[in-house]
Amino acid sequence: MRLALATLCFLVATAPAVARADAPPPIPDGSVAEGTRDIARTWLAEPTDRYPHGVLGDALEANALVVEGRDGTISIHRLNDDTVFEFLTPMLADIDGDGLDEAWVVRADARDGGRLEGYGLAAGKLIRRYEGPAIGNGFRWLNPIGIGDFDGDGKAEAAYIETPHIGGVLTVLKAKGDKLEITARAITAYSTHKIGSTSLDLGAIADIDGDGAEDFILPNQVHDRIAIVSLMNGKLVERWRSKRLTRIIGGLRVTPTDSGFQVTYRTTGGAENQVTVSVSDLTQ
Repeated sequence: MRLALATLCFLVATAPAVARADAPPPIPDGSVAEGTRDIARTWLAEPTDRYPHGVLGDALEANALVVEGRDGTISIHRLNDDTVFEFLTPMLADIDGDGLDEAWVVRADARDGGRLEGYGLAAGKLIRRYEGPAIGNGFRWLNPIGIGDFDGDGKAEAAYIETPHIGGVLTVLKAKGDKLEITARAITAYSTHKIGSTSLDLGAIADIDGDGAEDFILPNQVHDRIAIVSLMNGKLVERWRSKRLTRIIGGLRVTPTDSGFQVTYRTTGGAENQVTVSVSDLTQ
């Protein structure tokens, strides 16, 4: 089983990284993500209450994305308009295979809701390199799952759960020029977030069956079952679903076993629970 390299926990330091003293600090409940390519560290900063949505635990969102380059240079992208970064910690991943990371975030506003965006360094400046479609309704949010090769064509795609609180839709997008275009959406409802929670790590991606394509490991809408979903022939197909489990509240991760994989997650009271699945249990 090949584990994905770009989930929500991608390259967040084992020992929490600290923001530079000469740059704006992370927003409340935000953290610093560390990278191994051109972006050394990144975080969201400058809390603002101009977008009163509050699904991430408080009424504050971010006005600025901060990136520290490998050479130590600090670059800041400020919105300073009616939009905000409605996210906690940027996700670092290289979607276009150029060897340079993008910092992936959710930008949102009261008119069109959320959209996935990727920012990168170019000639020493932090610019928006990729923009996905907005949901189209205000006060609607999406939770990124990760960047990976989901269809096995050797090129990476992006994936998120659109509106995880109301019929969450698993969505896959390809980069075309500077846009992200939707290529697949699931009908079955999945959810990777609970309203008011700061835990965004309820989903994971990994190549479960070794076919070269990343699969999705996701909770159902009420967070008491886990499903395995694959992109097959252009369609998202649920290939396995667990029995009812203790409530999934965060920390979902996947590790290989001799015959398959183990899904570990955090449940009520902070305890961890494990579910073991054999590859032979998956529908083909």
